[in-house]
Amino acid sequence: MQRLKRLLKWLALVLVVAVAGIAGWMLWTRNQAPQTTSLTQVVMVERGNLTATIAPTGEVYAPRQEKLTFDVNKIELTELKVAPGQQVKAGDLLARIDTETLERAVTQAEADLTIAQSQLEEVQNPYTDLDLAGAQRAVTQAQVALENAQKNLRLVQTDSDNAERIRGLEYEVNWYEANYGESLTKYENGRITKERLDLDWNGLVTAKERLERALLNREIDLANAQDQVPQAEYNLQKAQDTLAEMVAGPDPKDVEVAQAKVTSAQADLADAQAALEAATMVAPFDGTIISTGAEVGDLVYPTTIVVTLADLSNLEVRAFVDETDISQVEIGQEVEITFDAFPGLQFQGQVLEVPLQGNLVQNILTYEVPMSLEGPEEAPLKPGMTANLKIIVGQRENVLLVPALAVQQGEEGNVVMVQDSPQGPAVATRIEVGLSDGLYVEVIRGLNEGDQVVIEYQPAEETGGFFMMRGVSPGGGGPETERRE
Repeated sequence: MQRLKRLLKWLALVLVVAVAGIAGWMLWTRNQAPQTTSLTQVVMVERGNLTATIAPTGEVYAPRQEKLTFDVNKIELTELKVAPGQQVKAGDLLARIDTETLERAVTQAEADLTIAQSQLEEVQNPYTDLDLAGAQRAVTQAQVALENAQKNLRLVQTDSDNAERIRGLEYEVNWYEANYGESLTKYENGRITKERLDLDWNGLVTAKERLERALLNREIDLANAQDQVPQAEYNLQKAQDTLAEMVAGPDPKDVEVAQAKVTSAQADLADAQAALEAATMVAPFDGTIISTGAEVGDLVYPTTIVVTLADLSNLEVRAFVDETDISQVEIGQEVEITFDAFPGLQFQGQVLEVPLQGNLVQNILTYEVPMSLEGPEEAPLKPGMTANLKIIVGQRENVLLVPALAVQQGEEGNVVMVQDSPQGPAVATRIEVGLSDGLYVEVIRGLNEGDQVVIEYQPAEETGGFFMMRGVSPGGGGPETERRE
């Protein structure tokens, strides 16, 4: 209160001095050549209380609010039971869509699941007792076939009759060769005719042909017998592998794949059933219908917001804090809230959360800070209403204060002009400042209570005699900066 009186008193003095200065300056400029003039005021450093605030704008919102949709694509809305402003209870019917397509989807999903389950059963039980008996019989038959092939090979390799027959044919060829040699000598000596020589020659050729056929048949029989053994061994191994596969049971990989298909079909069925159940929209909680986004007969999509429901019994305010101020905001800070729609009413609140991520809109980074709203029942507040906020970011009691106009930014930091005596010059003094409420600044170090601080009001150029207020900067060859403890 004392600080407010001092401020009003100081502003009144400034106003008087400014008016007098304007009149004097205008009179002076009419008779004198232009020159720089200024006014100064000396204020005393005093102790007082300080409250620093930031004043962002905000809006009312309902933390518990849902935009309700149907998770379907291009299905007709057949019922809409609510209208904006209507209050509903949890479980109340809100809207319904056509279920024909959804029912067909459930039927198809059920059929797909049945097929997948049947395939899984087949994979898990691929062989019957009859299949197992057949595999065992195939192994026995393959073993017998291998034994027969091996026996036949031994017979071919040790066939004495065939060997004797080949030896007889070889003797016969030898006899015919000797006989033909004798006949050729006789023919050359004129003892036999040419017909007789040709006849002996034909006998030799025929004997050789019989021997060659016998040798070829022996080779063919041996090759066949030799080929039958590895083929029989392969058939036996294949039969044994088949039997082992049946005895081992189903392939784990095949079972895994079939089971995955069943699981997928079950999920599809669950989704189809859930979509059918969701064809009837009910209120998830007690609240008020804020808006509706479709009409009966419209085709709805997953992006169609059919009903917006909010719990208006618990409203909060969302503040839009600039990036330059967000560092001052902390959870639990007190907030004064007013609304242009309800002049004269003031509400209280607290900062509930300080977000880490801001939103960049039109090259301006702002942070949406939620804060509580106490006493909303005193006025019919609605979501979206603009709120005027004053967040208390700091408070100080019994601290040294100087007017903000007295503090200037110098080369060495914040400085003020201190005048120890009315006749003495003002000395630029570096200070350390704390909080500021825009009018006063907290002085942490550099001044003492009772020090005299000079504020200079410099006339603006080309403004028709109106003065601008500014502090004095120690730069440009002015007095040296000194620091007071």
